Amino acid sequence: MYKKIVLSTLFILEVSYAALPPRFQKIKDLDVMVDYIRTHQKVASTLGQIDLRNYSIYYNYNCRIIFERKTSFHLPGWVGPAEDLVFKSDRCSDTL
Repeated sequence: MYKKIVLSTLFILEVSYAALPPRFQKIKDLDVMVDYIRTHQKVASTLGQIDLRNYSIYYNYNCRIIFERKTSFHLPGWVGPAEDLVFKSDRCSDTL
C-alpha cells in the first residue's frame, strides 16, 4: 500500500513539472531566433525586429524569416514542453 502511494505521488510530481512555464518557453524560443541571426551575417547586419508573438525576424527593410514549431505525435493527455522552433521560410517583399 505504502509503495503504491509513493509511486503515485512521484508520478504526479513528474507530470506536473514536465511543462515549461511560459516565460522559460519564450526565452528558449528567443535563443533559437538569436542563434539563427548569429549564424547568418546578412540578417545580423540588417536586423530590424524580432517578433516573438509571430515567430518572425524582420531584416533588410522588407525581409522576414518565419519560424514554426516542430510537429510531433503525443498521446492524449501528454503534458510537456512545447517543441522547439524551426526555420520555416525566408521571404523578401515590397509589401512587408
